Amino acid sequence: MGYTSLDLSYIKDNNIIIALKDNNITLTPNTGFPLQVVAKSKYDYKWAKWVTRIVLSSNTNFRGNWETLGYNNNGDINGPQFQEDTVTVTPSANPSDIGESVTFTATIYAVYPYMGIPTGTVTFKDGNKTLGTSTSSAQSAYSTATYSISSLSKGTHTITAVYEGDANFSGSTSTAIAQTVNK
Repeated sequence: MGYTSLDLSYIKDNNIIIALKDNNITLTPNTGFPLQVVAKSKYDYKWAKWVTRIVLSSNTNFRGNWETLGYNNNGDINGPQFQEDTVTVTPSANPSDIGESVTFTATIYAVYPYMGIPTGTVTFKDGNKTLGTSTSSAQSAYSTATYSISSLSKGTHTITAVYEGDANFSGSTSTAIAQTVNK
């Protein structure tokens, strides 16, 4: 069972309500019955559904379930929601031959206990040289970005993927892989 926390001053200053109905239709079990918190200007995890009890605490360090899992306690739409991520890079073929197209796939995950799907730009590099960039696309619990290249020269190439972060994640660089090109 999940729960969240809202500061009492925020609740009072913003006239936060607990809803029984949405557009004059009583909430159903799928939409949050018996009650749902309506917390304007907050991320949806602050819009608690299926409210069955409310606990008041004088502990200013109290954090709800979502917040203890890494969600930002403020939950402001314009503020950070998450913090840490990790990225890995995988080639479609290794070794490859000169002229052969190799697709590098970067996979970006939130680092536990943080949750969410990092999205944004990934830069693929060979050492310090930028090969190209790609925009990641969200999957079920992570995002991926791909970059294909067929102009790698013969030898070993040190490939990394640099995730530049987004409004919710700070960004990170993958561990380098050695891509070998033969013939």
